[in-house]
Parts: sequence; C-alpha cells; structure tokens
Amino acid sequence: MNKKTKQPHVLVLDPIAFSGGSKKATSCILNLLASNTHITVVSSNINDWKKLQHEHVTLIKLFEPKILAHAEIGYLYFIRHLFIFFQLLGVKLRSKPFKGILGTSGPGVDLALYFLKYFTHIPLIQLIQGPVAVSNTIAKCLHTADLVYYLPSCTNTIQQCLKHYAERAHKPYFFIHEAENFKPMNNGLPKQEWPEPKVVYNQAPKLLWAASLLKWKGLNTLTESLYLFDDATRPTTSICYIKPVDTIESISNYNQNIQHVTWHSELTDLASFRIKHDIYISTSHQEPFGLAILEAMASGLCVVIPSDGAYWDQKLTDGISCIKYEPHNAEQLKEKLKSLCTTPHLVKRIGEESLLIATNYQAEKTYKPIVDSLNSVIQLEIANEKNYENA
Repeated sequence: MNKKTKQPHVLVLDPIAFSGGSKKATSCILNLLASNTHITVVSSNINDWKKLQHEHVTLIKLFEPKILAHAEIGYLYFIRHLFIFFQLLGVKLRSKPFKGILGTSGPGVDLALYFLKYFTHIPLIQLIQGPVAVSNTIAKCLHTADLVYYLPSCTNTIQQCLKHYAERAHKPYFFIHEAENFKPMNNGLPKQEWPEPKVVYNQAPKLLWAASLLKWKGLNTLTESLYLFDDATRPTTSICYIKPVDTIESISNYNQNIQHVTWHSELTDLASFRIKHDIYISTSHQEPFGLAILEAMASGLCVVIPSDGAYWDQKLTDGISCIKYEPHNAEQLKEKLKSLCTTPHLVKRIGEESLLIATNYQAEKTYKPIVDSLNSVIQLEIANEKNYENA
C-alpha cells in the first residue's frame, strides 16, 4: 500500500460512526490539499468519505468492539484509544511514511492520534469543531498539538479546559488568542457545492428542516410547534433527517403522522430539494457553527434560528437577515412561522439578505490557512528528511 508512491502522505482519523457537518468541513479541507498529496482516512464509516474528490485517497475501515465503541470515560476510554492506536500503527507500518496527521473532531475523540504522535513525532494539526470537556487528558493534548484550529464558538470551553489543567498541575496558564499555535477557523462552502440561488419564491412559503435526529438538534421543538397549527393552516413542511448509527445518544421521535408534513431519510441530493423551499428552520441548541444554516443562506432561503448565543445568532440580525425565536419555545416558533407564512415578501427579502452574507463563506478562502498549514508541515517534514539523509 503506497510504498512505491512519491506523494507526501497525510493521515486522517475519523472514529465517529455517523455523518455530520464536521466531516463535510474536513472533506472540503482535504479536497483543497496539494494535488500530489496522498491522504489515508481511517474511519468508522468509510461511506462518509467516498465522495472525497482529491486525486489520491486510501480509505481504511476502523474496527472497534462494541464494548469499546461508546466508551467516553474511565479506563475503557483509554483502552478504546489504545486499541485504535495499534490499528493506526499497523497502517503506518504498511504505508509510505506520514508527513502530517490531521485530527478532525477534537482531542478527546482523536486521542489515539496523540499516542501515535508520541511514538513517531509526526506533526499533528488538530481541528476543534465542537465544545471540549474539562479534562486533564484533553488539556495535555492541546499542549501537545503542533497547531490547533478551532471554531470561535468553542473558545470558552477550550479556555476552561486549559485553565482547569493549569490550576491543578500548577503550570503556566495562557490565553489561546495570544498563542501562536492556536488559530480560529471558519467553515465555508466549496465552489463546486455552491448552490444555485433561489429566484422564485412560493406565495405560500414552504418549510424545511434538515439535520441529524440527535436530541440536541431539537427536532422535537419543531414537531411540537407544527402540532400547534390546525390542519387547515399548517404550512407545507419537509423534514430531512439523518438517523445516527452506532450511538448511545438519545434521538428524537421521527416519521410522525402530521398533516402537510413529509419525512425524508438521508436525501442524496439535498441541494436541489432545498431550493424548492423558502424557509429553513434550525432547532439545534448552541450549534458550534451550523453548516446547514450556511447552505440554506447560500440558497437564498429565509433562515429561522434560536437566539441562543451560538455562531449565527451572533452574526445575523433578527428581522433583517434571519428570524429568531427563544430556544426550545415551540409556541413562539409557531407564531414566528405563522407570521412568515402570511408575509412572503418578507421571506424573500430576508432570504436575499442572508445570501449576501453567505458569500463571505467561500471554502477556498475560509479553509486556506488550514490547507496552507498542512502543506507547510508536509514540506518541512520532507526538507528535514532530506537534511537528515544528506548529513
């Protein structure tokens, strides 16, 4: 496997079994890497990576016994990541040497990569696309990573984790916005996935919800609000859902029989389906970024979001570039949707305004610092290797 190839080689670990926005973001970053780079992805679900458009990709299925797959605390957690580490070590021994490692979720999920770095000294770049727990292990990983790119919404949890560790270990404490190896990141949409903007809006606006069934995504808030409509006035609504596999987390009730509501499981072409709608509803609680919201904005849909202090709540203005409602408040959500459905001109105006904002989130620009860092790490490792051979 790859022994005769001359491409620089990057390792990516994905121990999460179900699909999500973080995988979309990582896929985009990998597609933007230098064309001669070889990428090996070790994943619990290789189907999530089969659409990678990079020229040189190897996909390897990660094996985990059921007793370990859901271990998140205690000794089983460390056994799980040691088990993953030995698989990664086997991949390394059978492959062309890796010049860089990319952690895609967070230190607590990517711990096996830090074991690999400890024994091999391969440079590690960590992406943090969700909140991190207060943990000495995670804090040590954050100190170990060569570079950390994080969503701004995760700043507080990262800072709390580092502060807790520093206080317990009696070590110096630093602020991540002052550290050279901690850099904020933003998500974006790649050029080839940028949707055609909406031109014609329905006089009777159609609603769309699209997310995972995980409880924190808040589908129950939407269904409760839809039940508050009577059958005659309930707006036409499409619910597109991803049912998580191999997870112990609770999921919302789905496929309920609600008049004027249709349910769709894992649509293969969500973009063309999305454009038939006018209003996109997010019910997620404190979404770290909200890639689905950005996709809806880029399509020209009017987005309805909770006022929960999350990323888009901070970036969008109620009544101008979005409509906001109190988190988990099904009654208020119902009233906001009812009002929008009687003012299609407002839906159109907000959709057009959100589209203008979305144009600032082009992946080729937002991910450029991460891609440049990965390419630089690779080239530096190659240069060091040549210097060692010539010494």
